[in-house]
Order: sequence, then C-alpha cells, then structure tokens
Amino acid sequence: MPLPIRDLYTFFVVARTGAMQSAAQELGVTPGAISQRIRSI
Repeated sequence: MPLPIRDLYTFFVVARTGAMQSAAQELGVTPGAISQRIRSI
C-alpha cells in the first residue's frame, strides 16, 4: 500500500526538525495533526 505524499513529507519534516512542535509550525497545522499523520503511516 503506497504512502500518501502528505504523510511522507510530514514524516520528513519531523525528522529534519527533530520535534513535532517545530514540524507543526512549519507545516501550519497543530501538533495533534502531526501525530495523526505519523500514526497513519
């Protein structure tokens, strides 16, 4: 099953920034949304 690009990019941003809070700020979403995207992978 292929990963949605949005979720893969979210994972990349979290790995690059090292924190869900920083990734959420960069992506313009809440930290909860980041958690849900990562959980769906």
